[in-house]
Amino acid sequence: MKDTGSDFTFIGQIIILCMIQLGGLGIIIFGAVFALLLGQTLGMRQTAAMQDLLSENTASMITHFIGFIFIFTISIEAIGAILIHNMWLTAEIPSNIKSLWFCSIFHSISAFCNAGFSLFSDNLIRFSSDWRVYAVICPLIILGGLGFSVLHNLFDYYWHKITLFFISKKTSRTSVAPERIHLQTKIVLLMTVVLIIGGTAMLLIIQNNTAKNHLDFSEAFFQSVTARTVGFNTIDINALSSPSKLLMMILMFIGGSPGGSAGGVKTVTIAVIIVTIYSAARKRAEVEVFKRSIPLQIVGKALSVVFLFTFVFFTMAFLLTITERHSNFDFSAIMFETSSALGTVGLSCGITPSLTTAGKIIIIITMLAGRLGPLTLLTVLTFNIRPAKVNYPTQPVVVG
Repeated sequence: MKDTGSDFTFIGQIIILCMIQLGGLGIIIFGAVFALLLGQTLGMRQTAAMQDLLSENTASMITHFIGFIFIFTISIEAIGAILIHNMWLTAEIPSNIKSLWFCSIFHSISAFCNAGFSLFSDNLIRFSSDWRVYAVICPLIILGGLGFSVLHNLFDYYWHKITLFFISKKTSRTSVAPERIHLQTKIVLLMTVVLIIGGTAMLLIIQNNTAKNHLDFSEAFFQSVTARTVGFNTIDINALSSPSKLLMMILMFIGGSPGGSAGGVKTVTIAVIIVTIYSAARKRAEVEVFKRSIPLQIVGKALSVVFLFTFVFFTMAFLLTITERHSNFDFSAIMFETSSALGTVGLSCGITPSLTTAGKIIIIITMLAGRLGPLTLLTVLTFNIRPAKVNYPTQPVVVG
């Protein structure tokens, strides 16, 4: 692998930054934005893919929603760049970085788009003791991984609250339509909090009891946040114990939330499967969460996504064990690299530069598969499914 800060020219770094932004927002969203700017309308297939990707129900809402994504992204990245610039004014910046402003913009976009690229040769390890890095970078990572539908819902909800607070006394408050927190938002926020807190606690307990290299709270918290989405690191991954790496792999597998810039099977997918198992154990006919029922079609999609993701993961890991059979790579390192690539995280045990050409191609294909997203692929492939001409009688089978 190449060092982004020293092995690429300034023009090359700009190109990488543009590709990060393009990948973060998504090819489909970017295509839709340019179509709207050119006055064109979204096609039926593109609209269907956008509905699954962004959780918006109508074409008119999608058109408005894309505008929100574009404005919100630029605003958050600009605020992040300003905060990072002020934070690093007194920091020791390598001589190969020509502009502190460009460095700040680069890391802000890289954090929000969950890319994990850094202009520093050691990523963010040099700032491991600087609490300001955690205070600025972590919110950018979390916001980028929440999903735009969640951010849009939260924005509308609190904007509605503010509007009600400042509304004129002459206007009846009942005339304003209520805005509620969607089920999607509740699940995403709950899963995000549980994974961050649980990941932090587990990393502290596991690493500090199974290895000589202990983690403090800020390091464990940062790695719990970054493992699911972005791939920044303030510690040496090879210094982690095997149980800690396995925990990181689980977090990378889960990933961020639907409609965001993170990879993985997504938090809502895991939540739906957990609730489905719970409902089955309680022998309930419907899958219920937060006093709402989840359609069986959604349950089927969740199971399909996890199956596809797992299938791709083991297939690519199996192929890597074949291409790297003459190397002395540890099996856990190969599994870690595969998980990181499929989750589009970017964390590494350091073996990727030493992979064979075939191995590097496999990693590239794995990253593309993770970026495309199993759900988007399923949506595109199944959009034109024809109804069955013959409906056969149902018959139960034994499973498990």
